[in-house]
Amino acid sequence: MNVPIESDDAGIVTMTKLDITGTWTGEYWYFPNPVFPILPPRTSFSLVALQRGCLGRFSGTVQDARVAGVLQEEAAIGGRVAGNRIRFWKQYASYYVWMEDRLVTLGEEIRANLEITLDEEPQTAPIRYRGKYVPEEGYAEGTWEFPTYGLQCWSDGRSFDILMPGCAGAWRMARQSG
Repeated sequence: MNVPIESDDAGIVTMTKLDITGTWTGEYWYFPNPVFPILPPRTSFSLVALQRGCLGRFSGTVQDARVAGVLQEEAAIGGRVAGNRIRFWKQYASYYVWMEDRLVTLGEEIRANLEITLDEEPQTAPIRYRGKYVPEEGYAEGTWEFPTYGLQCWSDGRSFDILMPGCAGAWRMARQSG
């Protein structure tokens, strides 16, 4: 539900408030950075959100389209809307990385490049999204960031750490009718 911007006789302005409940489709892309001398392609996605209560909190899922022939598993999302501002996190069950021109799990990349087999795929870090809703145009847009962080991996019962490089980009999505 969108509440239009209005002012009453006292000059109090009511801001547009986004109810993010529903299905949204969009795409995200990467900003240039040293990690990706050649940028990955733009990725389309479908996001399903359910907003609960009066504090603007929501949860849901997002499914990326196939990239380089790989369909990643669905990711969980959670966040908050306040006025026209949107903040949320997205977290995948597995960590995916670019190896040459294809998308693989981190375990596959470590096995191929370091000849180490992981006991299990490591826990992923959340990707942080922030943005705004543009009611006149019917879309939301913003930026995303994946921070640099240390990742603990296990092979043959022994742990080792990998420094995962950060990256960032932008996103845009529109609500689907129906």
